[in-house]
Amino acid sequence: MIKVGVIGTHGTGKTVICHELVSELGKLSIPVDYVGETAREVPNGLVINEGTTRETQEWILHTQIAKELAAKREAVVICDRATIDNYAYLQRQSGGNLIYDAMIRHHLPSYSLLLKVPIKPEYLTADGVRSINRFFQAEIDSILEKTLTEWNVPFTHYTTKEDAIDRIMNLLEEQKK
Repeated sequence: MIKVGVIGTHGTGKTVICHELVSELGKLSIPVDYVGETAREVPNGLVINEGTTRETQEWILHTQIAKELAAKREAVVICDRATIDNYAYLQRQSGGNLIYDAMIRHHLPSYSLLLKVPIKPEYLTADGVRSINRFFQAEIDSILEKTLTEWNVPFTHYTTKEDAIDRIMNLLEEQKK
């Protein structure tokens, strides 16, 4: 199984990219499963965005991992976010935590490929869920970049759908060997 995490701060078009990847892989008759973004599913009473709490971010992290573990073991699993970018919000809220650092580091090798989506100003729109504060968006992106760098996490900057599909296809070919 190839697990792809499409990562980045909110409002960058990750969900659109995930759906495009799922569609393209389906057209190629490659079995694929999709793990949607967890932050949009937080229970009533939990707060996301700038006012998030440690409790909310812990719920998101644990739910993300549970959803990934429950995903069908198809040839490819596309994840709208990965634990490391969810963790950036927890780091902003409370400075991180040694236990969660260890948990995230332990979970990271489960991803075959991390595709980091850059900030695109046109994608940050009011949808009634995510913050449209550009400073907050940039702050999360900066925390994520810093963590990826400090932890030496291999990732690829997302450029095009075609490039992403080529990378996934190469991983599938390598897996067959």
